[in-house]
Amino acid sequence: MLKDLEKEFALKGFGKLTYFLGIVVKRSTDGLIMTQERYVADVVKRAGMSHSKPIGTPLSTTKKLSATEGTLLGPNDATNYGSVVGALQYLTLTRPDISFAVNKACQFLHAPTSAHWSAVKRILRYVHGTPRLRLKLRKSMSMIVSAFTNADWA
Repeated sequence: MLKDLEKEFALKGFGKLTYFLGIVVKRSTDGLIMTQERYVADVVKRAGMSHSKPIGTPLSTTKKLSATEGTLLGPNDATNYGSVVGALQYLTLTRPDISFAVNKACQFLHAPTSAHWSAVKRILRYVHGTPRLRLKLRKSMSMIVSAFTNADWA
């Protein structure tokens, strides 16, 4: 297949994929394992939460986020909020377990409040406590893409 692509495009082979854009790729006998452990550590450190206490879930199951709760963040804090949420969004590539919580935080990028920042800090505490979670892509003879997740933790 690579030979066919080389006929049409100028390609350069770099060997087996091991690290790309903050994602560590390891080969196993039945597929690939992708993780972002270093990226998690960098995001948590950049947010000033390296010494935070880990938590078991990325989002509160009882508290709902709203646009009116909390006080509006100042311009610098709002920029920091957007930066951290963007970093968490990139983390969802290998951490689908935080996708719902990060999506909720993204809904308030236009006017983040202290309540939204608290929710983002909870996500950071969760990923800080679970840095070794990873995504496993298994070999398959089928061309159908399928995914499984445990979404009933709530």
